Amino acid sequence: MREARVWVALHYTEWCWYKREALERSRRGDVSPKLMIELLRDEFRVEIPNAVGPALARIAMEEMPWDGRHGIRMRLARSKLDGFTTAAVRR
Repeated sequence: MREARVWVALHYTEWCWYKREALERSRRGDVSPKLMIELLRDEFRVEIPNAVGPALARIAMEEMPWDGRHGIRMRLARSKLDGFTTAAVRR
């Protein structure tokens, strides 16, 4: 989680794009962290490890929580990362 938070702080433009894209895709249905990492790589040509994907998803869900109609909603499994975030993870 720490690595993901550092990445977010160092890549503001990419992070804003990630949240906008996740928000739009959430409106159309669930979006996965793996998909978002692949889109991020394709759009910005950044190197980012797959292992950071679930942490980035949780950070995005913290910043724009799903309230039933709005916000970011991603399909995530419970993990040890959940202890480091306030994001609500659905099963």
